[in-house]
Amino acid sequence: MILGVATDAKLIPETSQDQERHDVELLVKRLHISYPVTIAQEELLQQYNFRGIPTIIFINKAGHIVKVFYGYHAEEQLEPVVRTLFMNP
Repeated sequence: MILGVATDAKLIPETSQDQERHDVELLVKRLHISYPVTIAQEELLQQYNFRGIPTIIFINKAGHIVKVFYGYHAEEQLEPVVRTLFMNP
């Protein structure tokens, strides 16, 4: 499952919650994002140690963090992690 989590208002102080909600709605529509996107609460940021935008966290079915990527990464870097998760559910 893929879940998008917006963290702008938590990590970028000049972004209000209303602006974040508006920006997320626009982005989802403009990019035709087909997976759910929510807005992070503070405890989520702390629990998963968000450090920047984007942060990609791979979590296995048991709920354990498998790999974390901070910043932008090429598909070639993400693909091995995805393959591992599908092969070792």
